[in-house]
Amino acid sequence: MFNVVHQFFIENLSLNWTKIKENYNENFSIEHKKNTKQCRERWENYLDPSFENGPVNQENEAEIWRIYSIYGPKWATISVFTSKYYPNIIKNYVSQTLSDLKTYLKKEISIKNLKISMLIRE
Repeated sequence: MFNVVHQFFIENLSLNWTKIKENYNENFSIEHKKNTKQCRERWENYLDPSFENGPVNQENEAEIWRIYSIYGPKWATISVFTSKYYPNIIKNYVSQTLSDLKTYLKKEISIKNLKISMLIRE
């Protein structure tokens, strides 16, 4: 997919997703064909070389959380400010971190409640 989009952009100096889809679908079998929206989203979320595709590193965590505290779950906005990660990677990072924190806090509360109930029984 990257090669198709990249080649089209070099030849036309634009990203016309309908023509990219047609060009992509010419080269693949029916089960691998994509529609226009799928081509655009694949580029925006995974293939655009101006973004880093990988886990969020510690240097950028504080910046992501600072921007998240201001704008909330506006992944594209956060991505513009960090200018390093795809919006989808930021969304997954924040969602997973919040989920892990929620699980941790539930366990801590359960342990504290258990200790309190044991104290009460004594």
